This record gives sequence, C-alpha cells and structure tokens, in this order.
Amino acid sequence: IVRPLCRAMPPASLGRLTAMALDIRLATADDAVAIATVHVASWQVGYADIFDHAFLASLRIEERASRYTLGRDDPSAPRTQVAVEHGEIIGFVTTAPCRDDDRIDAGEIQALYVHPAHWRRGIGQRLLAVGTDQLRAEGFATGVLWVLVDNAPATALYRAKGWVPDGAVRVEDPWGVTATVRRLVRDLS
Repeated sequence: IVRPLCRAMPPASLGRLTAMALDIRLATADDAVAIATVHVASWQVGYADIFDHAFLASLRIEERASRYTLGRDDPSAPRTQVAVEHGEIIGFVTTAPCRDDDRIDAGEIQALYVHPAHWRRGIGQRLLAVGTDQLRAEGFATGVLWVLVDNAPATALYRAKGWVPDGAVRVEDPWGVTATVRRLVRDLS
C-alpha cells in the first residue's frame, strides 16, 4: 500500500518534492539490477571515508542483485519499494519484521539508499516516510533501523525525523567488511 506522503513532509521540503516526477512503487524481481546499481553506487560514494577504497571498488552490481528476494508475497519477507523518476530507479527502501531478538514485535527499515546523483533533493526523506508508513500499515507500533556509527548524514536525517538511539551498538559484517552500527528506534503509533 502506497499512500500520498505529503502530510509526512515538512513544508520546506514539500516544494522540492512536488516539482519532481517521482513515483514510489513496490519493487519486482525485474528491478534487481537497477536496485543493486543504486546500492553499490551509494556505498562507493557515501562510504568512501569509512571503508577501504579497494573494497568499495570491488563491489559488483550483479553479485548484489543476486542476493535480493524481490516481489514475494510472504508477509515475513522483506518488502522493497523503489523511487522512480523518468522511468529510472533512483532510490529504494526495504522494510520487514525486525530481526533483533529483543525487538521481535517491531518493524525494521533494513535498507534505505538513494543514488548519489540524486542526493540532497529530499528523496531520502520521502523514502524514509514511505518505509515508516509501510511499517505502520503492517501494524508495527515501533520501528527500528541500524545506521553506521560513522554515517553522520544518515544519522542526522533519521534523528530529524524522530528516530532516536536506544543504546544498542553492534559490529556486523555486511558484504565482507566489518562495520559498527547503532540502532535507532521510533514510536509509530
């Protein structure tokens, strides 16, 4: 279910977003390569000061695309929605039931990425609102997301939209690189 999200946008961002020809829709299996293109480019540019350059250069779109499970009807499976502008996927958000043992009743924003060529246009805000609304629509009263400790821009966006750290920090190994992440939560009721 995708509802109009203008009500979730602060007035300053509304003008920028209404000028965009931006559509939000559920991803299908046919979108895997386009989503992976956004995902890999976001990592390579956004995490250039966080991760080793050789590692970032080694990321492959095809490998990433092969990991997605898009378009499944299983309510416990991740649900990905894409931002499409002029027929091109330029961002995505993935939601699912929370994977954390201590937050089994929460919903989780598992991924939110915008292609670097489209940063600073309000698209991340829009996708965050879409993901938050999706969790609400699925009946979750609490939202969870994990963000790299060193990712100040993303943390600032999430904090501005009401997500707060709950004290949980962990080290994980996405894509074969060690990363320290912090959990943020938000009341969705």
